[in-house]
Amino acid sequence: MLHALVDLAPLRVSAPYRRLWVSGVLGGVGHQVAVVAVLLQVWESTRNPFWVGAIGLVQAVPMIVLGLLGGPLADVLDRRVVALWSTTGQAVVALALAGQLLLGPAPLPVLLGLISLQTACNAVGAPSRRTFVVRLLPRELVAAGVTLHMIAFQIGVLVGPALGGVLVAATSPPAGYLVNALTLVVSWWAVLRLPPMPPLREPADPREPADPREPADPREPAEPREPAEPSPPSVGPGRRDTRAARYGAAPDARGPCSPRGSRWSCGTGCSAGPSCSTSPRCSCPSRSPSSR
Repeated sequence: MLHALVDLAPLRVSAPYRRLWVSGVLGGVGHQVAVVAVLLQVWESTRNPFWVGAIGLVQAVPMIVLGLLGGPLADVLDRRVVALWSTTGQAVVALALAGQLLLGPAPLPVLLGLISLQTACNAVGAPSRRTFVVRLLPRELVAAGVTLHMIAFQIGVLVGPALGGVLVAATSPPAGYLVNALTLVVSWWAVLRLPPMPPLREPADPREPADPREPADPREPAEPREPAEPSPPSVGPGRRDTRAARYGAAPDARGPCSPRGSRWSCGTGCSAGPSCSTSPRCSCPSRSPSSR
């Protein structure tokens, strides 16, 4: 029946994911137990609803500020290392809170400061931990892995407060912190057993050609190019000679000659310029004798 509702293939396929999922269930339960413990301790020490509400404030500030730092860290550092140090900080703070079993209740500022520090450690490592499912599972199992992670979260939300209420009522709030510390040690061990997860480098754009003159994709047509300006017809010595022979003039190697009415006009090859047909200084050999 359970297999028909939830795909358990990620738990069977990947041992690292299986350890991570079990530690996530235990960590979620332990976190909710600690939430019940801190609420009860602050209420018993102050009897003031304001200070109970201040717990949310001291958690929200580091969660927002350091949550913005966790993302860039996950982009440049090994995400397993970031999550490992984050979980270590949370476990150390939980053990410090559990130390009240031996040292007695801590003052309210110290209690709120420790809670804020634990939230800050969690906020730094949260972006890195969210990428573990994608890195540990094949692509076709990622959706099922995310679903199982959401189920683990719901188990912690539902079971943790009930267990925390029973435990704290039977013992004391520091006992709830001790449970939280033990579950964080399990989470630390599960993260330690993960393979290295360095940040993935973005591959070069496959559409970017090595030669900018080549099209990006051979299957796509190249961008249309501007049509070349039509070049003027070249008039070489051979063509000038043909023209001269056609009109009965001597070949001219200095410039093209063309008949214009009964006169000849020559190009820049003549020393007399464009008006050589009327100039006595014209030295063009293709000038007709009648115009001289």
